[in-house]
Amino acid sequence: MTPFPKTQSFTYQKSKTGCDSADGKKPASAWSTLEKINHANIPAGAYVLFERGGIWRGMLEAKPGVTYSAYGKGEKPRLYASPEDGADPKKWIKTDAKNIWRFYKPFDAEDIGCIFFDNGKSWG
Repeated sequence: MTPFPKTQSFTYQKSKTGCDSADGKKPASAWSTLEKINHANIPAGAYVLFERGGIWRGMLEAKPGVTYSAYGKGEKPRLYASPEDGADPKKWIKTDAKNIWRFYKPFDAEDIGCIFFDNGKSWG
């Protein structure tokens, strides 16, 4: 891996232990949400680093000239555009119809990406 230039600024992200009121400039003061990145004034040439093993939900608005990468050890960070984990079985409610379940709340049309059926044998 190529080392990052020492002259560039860094913004660190953490999934659970970050705090959006921190300065976001080192792992100990990392931000926690994608919304914070989207609204921050991050200049071209800066790096936004996501903690390995972390999961973020929502939309990342990539800025021109900013490099997005990872820090730490473990799996690559995961960014999911879906607002929540639809695979969580606790969020599905059985209906009176055979083999029909409904999500615990209504979906907005733009929130639906891909739906998998039969453990991934079918999708739509």
